[in-house]
Amino acid sequence: MADDYIDYMECAEYADHLYTEGQKLVGASPLVDVSALLSYVKGAADAVSAELSKQTLTTSAARGGRADVEAQAEAGRKEVTRFFKYLGTLADDVPHDKQAFFPGGKQGDVKKLKPADVQKKLAKVLAGFDANANALLPEAAKWKARLVKAEADLGAAIGQKTSTVGTKIIHTAELVAARQAFLKAYTNVAKPLVRGLLAKLGREDEFSVYFKDTTVVERRPRKKGADETVAPS
Repeated sequence: MADDYIDYMECAEYADHLYTEGQKLVGASPLVDVSALLSYVKGAADAVSAELSKQTLTTSAARGGRADVEAQAEAGRKEVTRFFKYLGTLADDVPHDKQAFFPGGKQGDVKKLKPADVQKKLAKVLAGFDANANALLPEAAKWKARLVKAEADLGAAIGQKTSTVGTKIIHTAELVAARQAFLKAYTNVAKPLVRGLLAKLGREDEFSVYFKDTTVVERRPRKKGADETVAPS
């Protein structure tokens, strides 16, 4: 039984096998330019590998984006906590309105907040600086700058992650197209030509030597309605 479903990783594997074994047929007959055929199939496989590499890089970037978002969210949580503790150190006679920053005078459990909610929390805390009672807050400029930076960094990280994940879909579509092009080159072009060449040489029984997928005992279920090119044995 042949491998009736050639996946992305197998494109390069089968193409490399054909390229290596196919050298035996180079110059065997003027009917087929085997060298050009092998280069054609290998080029199609290389295109799949290139798109697969992009897909891997995109996935890694998306994972990195998620990690960066969480790191910036944690930094934001810490800034909120530090500022809340700072307000708690102020003497009662120091003019300030703690509730303008933290309604009810409570910080809340920022550890449970998701990144987007941390960003909202930072924005609400920053709004407290606009209260008249906080106009003379000691070290207001320093704390406001720290909180503004935390909110901006978190916002940028969230935006970067969204952009990265969006790019992934484009590469996936290109990867699928590259695989389809390889299957046509390998299945619809190379196999018939090599089969015909071997028949001309009286060596039909060698066909499986060149096409590794014809010797793999593997059958993978196909999704209903999937538009895939099946590699015949």
